[in-house]
Amino acid sequence: MRDSQRVAGLMLILLALITGIVPTLAQDDLVTVRGSAIVAPVLEALVEAGEIEINLAIETTGSSRGLASLCDGTVDIALASRPISIDEDANCISNDVSYGEILLGHSIVALIVHPDNTFATCLSGEEVSRLFAPSATGQLNNWQQLAEDFPEEDLSVYLPDVNSLTAFILDEYVAGAGFRSDATVNDDASIISAVAENLGAVGVVAYSPALDENTDVNIVQVEDSETGSCWSPAAENVEDGLYNLAAPLFAYFNETSREKAGMSELLTYLSDEAAAEVVSGMGFVAPTTQAYDSNRAVATGESEGRTFSQDAVEFEIPADIAGTVLIGGSGEAFPFMRTIADNFATEYPTATVEFDILGVDAGYRSLCNNEVDIVLAHTPMTAEQAENCEVQGINTQSFYLGSQAVVLVANASDDFLVPEGEAAACLTTEAVRTIWASESTDTIIQWSQVDERYPELDMTLFGPTAGQIYSDLLFIGSEAPIPTVRLDTEITNDALYRAAATANVSGALTYMRYEDYERVLQNEQQNIVAVWIDAGEGCVEPTLENIVNGDYPLAISTQLVVSEPALLRPEVQSFLWYLMSDDNYVFRESNNLLGIAFGGLADVRAALRRAFVLVEQGDEATPEATAEPVSESTPEAEVIDEPETTVDVEPTEEATVEPVSEATHEVTDEPMAAVDAEPTEEATVEPISEATPEVTNEPMVAVDAEPTEEATAEPEATAEGE
Repeated sequence: MRDSQRVAGLMLILLALITGIVPTLAQDDLVTVRGSAIVAPVLEALVEAGEIEINLAIETTGSSRGLASLCDGTVDIALASRPISIDEDANCISNDVSYGEILLGHSIVALIVHPDNTFATCLSGEEVSRLFAPSATGQLNNWQQLAEDFPEEDLSVYLPDVNSLTAFILDEYVAGAGFRSDATVNDDASIISAVAENLGAVGVVAYSPALDENTDVNIVQVEDSETGSCWSPAAENVEDGLYNLAAPLFAYFNETSREKAGMSELLTYLSDEAAAEVVSGMGFVAPTTQAYDSNRAVATGESEGRTFSQDAVEFEIPADIAGTVLIGGSGEAFPFMRTIADNFATEYPTATVEFDILGVDAGYRSLCNNEVDIVLAHTPMTAEQAENCEVQGINTQSFYLGSQAVVLVANASDDFLVPEGEAAACLTTEAVRTIWASESTDTIIQWSQVDERYPELDMTLFGPTAGQIYSDLLFIGSEAPIPTVRLDTEITNDALYRAAATANVSGALTYMRYEDYERVLQNEQQNIVAVWIDAGEGCVEPTLENIVNGDYPLAISTQLVVSEPALLRPEVQSFLWYLMSDDNYVFRESNNLLGIAFGGLADVRAALRRAFVLVEQGDEATPEATAEPVSESTPEAEVIDEPETTVDVEPTEEATVEPVSEATHEVTDEPMAAVDAEPTEEATVEPISEATPEVTNEPMVAVDAEPTEEATAEPEATAEGE
């Protein structure tokens, strides 16, 4: 560092101390960074490689303090070698801090053995733990002691330094505090050489793709307990949650900091695959192409929150959850909800779900009178209903449950129904009622009777059996009373057959659920066309996008409207979480609920948990300061959560202010090196530059399934690492 720069920095600090004035140029453009000393050198290298002109001030305090600062709004960027925890995320929510999560790379641990070792090709998690645990010291000295089908081969164990990130990751995986004391500790290169010369050796090193090409050692796969399959250390397996001997390198940024000078360029470069070479050069493993795609969505603002770490902050349903959840409202989604309620009560037998399906209006009245907890609604509250809730002191939260739709399918040779943009080439909702309503039975038999612009062509209708719930969707735009479907049609419940029959008869028309229409298309049925629908605002095509956004008329979207007093209760929170779990997605498909993709359930759960936090804390709540979480790792590994030190980097010419510290710490290129600097009295920073039918006949239903032998709770993922 040039002396002139150091003196200039000192003079500016003295000026600030004397006058109380901080130089405007430095503060306006300053991007503050706090967090992991493991991740900090990676960010610095990326800034340099990308030639990003940004006034960046990095303070290494450990992941926990960095994330705490992000969520209390005092820094622009937090660096972490672990995902944000559920409590930290709740702190962000309560402080109204929205953030983006960028995956910079991975630190992955690899187990290696001699190339002639043909027996230890895959180890279970339990075997890995036994192999390196403190209890193995002097006890586990032979491979056959680890597994009966292994040979009686003497075992030699080689481990990295306990202060390395590799050791820290392994320690989180292995039971007990620390490792067996009879292992040989060395650096990666020495461990690889030792294992290459010893048939009975096993070593632990930092993984890099180059290790795959090393013929002197074999990489051991590790069994995933959920899939029962063996997986190699690789970025794609880590990101898929299949290989867990790894730690992520994250950069979390405050969304309000996007406009700061250089931030846009920084986020763009971090999400560019050109950054992969820099990450690999630092001794880490670069993210996959898919992860960089996700990073770009975060960088451009298309996505925010926990893009990569959803599983790290899951809500936990107590195994002994008890209480009753009361649900009212509309019946369109009732079959799906009843299925979920039955399964919920089976898995958690001390909880009960009851239904009072009397229509949306009755549901809103009951909700505002505090008589039900949740309403299934396809229309928003009226002003009168909202006023009633306000008088009763009931606030509500709404969550999208899904959409249902019906599609009309015509013979493609009937050009008067083939959509080409003309208004006549679609059916109005009034015409749909004219065609399908029961009052048209045996009277509306030609197309010219529906619209004088249509030909005098005989109408042939193919329909499902009576009583199908989705048949009601034909009359969503109709005025009361809502009719039933006419019965003088060719009847079959096989949608593929109805489509094929329609394709063979001029003047034919049928209807089906959107999901069945997709099956027809996948079946490559020829000579059919989906009819566009006009509800008075123009013809709309029956696409999934139009269905979900509410543009397509013959569709209905159901919301879960929950009273906030109910949202405070654990049984209501647990049922909603269970409802949106990945395991229950199959029931969405079987009950024809559209609009939420499997991968989108994580976002729904994130919205749920955000609501839980806000209701519990109140919109105006100020979170209390919390103590630094206590790590369960070994004392040596705790060095990773470093004391507050300054990352000493060489500034570029555009650097403006350089605070001076009496004790600085040099960060080397070695990613596994622990930071040993003594904490200073104050942390210093150093900038570097640059409308539907109501179901009214549903009785109150109590779901009281017989208890299973064992009710299991969804595990809560804990935040590991620093």
